[in-house]
Amino acid sequence: MLAHIVLPALLLGLGCVSAQAESCRVTANEMVNTATAELLQDVIKKDPELAKLDERTLVLEAGKKLITAERSDFKARGWMMLLWYGGKPGGEIVANSAEQLDTEEDRAHLYFVMGLFQLGSPKQETAAAGRTLLAQVKDTGKVTFVPEDMWELLIETCDLPK
Repeated sequence: MLAHIVLPALLLGLGCVSAQAESCRVTANEMVNTATAELLQDVIKKDPELAKLDERTLVLEAGKKLITAERSDFKARGWMMLLWYGGKPGGEIVANSAEQLDTEEDRAHLYFVMGLFQLGSPKQETAAAGRTLLAQVKDTGKVTFVPEDMWELLIETCDLPK
């Protein structure tokens, strides 16, 4: 049920990220914000008690639940939430979750999120490594929720830091 709401909203939002050359950091952050903000709103609508949590706790709880989902694209959104908004505890949860991945699809989605995280780095070498990782993930064909124009933006068009 949630997938029927979230996936179309995410894909529509991803298409809204500017196709003009802008910094990879801005592009990565916009993508993550789009992918997670609406999802969190939907989760809160379904469970109003979550609205009582502070933002960090909400992100950590929602992220932990998402990374246990059956669908790899939901896991990716959980990892995004945890890495971008979960602080050090969120990063630790992501690192620890890597050991428990059983499928190539799950691993590809984690590598996608890690590449996106690196791409958003202010350091040129790290951002370039993220771009390389994203290109490798795209070549696997395992991450299918990202539209072709978004792959192009991430891998070819956005500007790496100087």
